[in-house]
Amino acid sequence: MSRAAATWPTLDRSDRPTIAIWVAFVTAAGVITSFAFACITPFAALGAICALRLRRRSAALTTAGVWLANQIVGFGFLGYPRDAGTFAWGGALLVAALVATASAALVARLLRHAGTVVRGGLAVASAYVAVQAAIALAGLFLHGDAFSLALQRELIVENAVTFGAVAALGWAAAALLARGRQRLPNPRPGSSHPSGRLPV
Repeated sequence: MSRAAATWPTLDRSDRPTIAIWVAFVTAAGVITSFAFACITPFAALGAICALRLRRRSAALTTAGVWLANQIVGFGFLGYPRDAGTFAWGGALLVAALVATASAALVARLLRHAGTVVRGGLAVASAYVAVQAAIALAGLFLHGDAFSLALQRELIVENAVTFGAVAALGWAAAALLARGRQRLPNPRPGSSHPSGRLPV
């Protein structure tokens, strides 16, 4: 594997602390943006990060968790109306978020030898297109302004900023964790003495 291919490596299942860091940052970003932007939470950005850093199943579950957090914030704190139309749009958003994550994962696999910026940028771009396409399709069957050109600039900026912020924070936290691990003592196996010799 080339050096460029390791710029967005999928985390190994055994590296649970690092996985937990990324899941925590993505989920926290989902909650914060749900309070800030309500129904226009940047699912494309968050789904793309999940696709780039987590295995397929973990990425899908984390994306679904972000959606669930968004729904809890909406119905529990922001006063979403509890009617059939709102529930239907909630389901449509879940489908859109999962499709976005799958789209970003596909692009990430196809561009596995690309650099950090190219791979990440095209992954989040494909996720954004997937979200908007899914929402536009849902709008054909559900009432509401599902796709407004006036909102596209705002949504693109929101997703780009969210993607950059969460990615930077995630990389920084993971680097600090890795540095902390390197500083831990590593005695020889089978020895309980700092010198590596068994006590007599």
